[in-house]
Parts: sequence; structure tokens; C-alpha cells
Amino acid sequence: TQIVAAILFIYGAYSLWVVVKQDQPLVLLWAVASILAGAGLLLHKPWSRFIVYIVGSFTILGLLWYMAFMVTNGWPYAEIKHTAMALVRATFVVSLCIWVMIVTHRFFRANKIQT
Repeated sequence: TQIVAAILFIYGAYSLWVVVKQDQPLVLLWAVASILAGAGLLLHKPWSRFIVYIVGSFTILGLLWYMAFMVTNGWPYAEIKHTAMALVRATFVVSLCIWVMIVTHRFFRANKIQT
């Protein structure tokens, strides 16, 4: 769970960077949720698993929505190499989100920590 918490903290820090550098104040909610989920997970708080599930699920849905938007409005990369790299990054993010949710679920199930 420490690795999962670290991933959530890194994602939260990245989201904070997006808030500041790209002037995206709505992303602040994502940063707070990610950091809160990581802290709750480190402290073995049962409520944290639901925040982990929400962050992971909405990250996947947001990425899929963005990819669909890009496909319908014209993919931005003319070269296949750039398109392939974008798809590899997207696949990595989706896989990481799924892994984080599975590890969190198994941790709370194994420790029988209930809400």
C-alpha cells in the first residue's frame, strides 16, 4: 500500500502543478482527492478506498473521453510514431489506475477493514 500511496501523492503533486502552470483551478479537486486518498491509505482508513476507486475510475473515464474527443476532432499527430507514443502513455495510465484499484481492494479485503 505504500507504493500505491506514493503513486497517489505523485499524481496529486502533478495535478497541483497543472493547477498552477496551466491555470486549471478545477484540477485542484483532483489534486486534493489524490493526496487525501494516499494519506488515508497510509493510515489504513477504510474511507480511503472509495476515494481511490473514484480517482482511478474518473481518471480512466476522463482519459477515454479525451481520446474520443481527439479522434472525433482530428488526431493531433501526423506521424505514426507520435500517435503510438500517445497510445502507449494512455495504456500505461489506464493500466496503472486499474492496478492501484485492485491493490487497494485486495489490501482492505485481506485485512478485513470495514467502513
